[in-house]
Amino acid sequence: MEEGLGQTIACAAHACDILVDDATVMRLVRDPRVKLKYQHIITNSFVEKCDDDSETSNWIAANTKECPKCNVTIEKDGGCNHMVCKNQNCKADFCWVCLGPWEPHGSSWYNCNR
Repeated sequence: MEEGLGQTIACAAHACDILVDDATVMRLVRDPRVKLKYQHIITNSFVEKCDDDSETSNWIAANTKECPKCNVTIEKDGGCNHMVCKNQNCKADFCWVCLGPWEPHGSSWYNCNR
């Protein structure tokens, strides 16, 4: 199966590009064994894709960090190094570079002074 098409099945007619969604397939197929086989194939294709998701893991490792106070995963999308955790129960102010408290950094928005 192609990426992003985990909930569809291609039309079996020659040169037909129509994709049929999962709900339609399940509604039209009457034989419980065929339904089970279809679900098994869809599930296996999803598991195979997840097994080799190293590209996503590499991106997460390179572009995210954990909040030093609550450990929620955060992403820096440009701007200065001053971060404020979006977790409603945390709201920690910290430096993206060193993950230390922001207060000692003063107005050093783009450089970590630690």
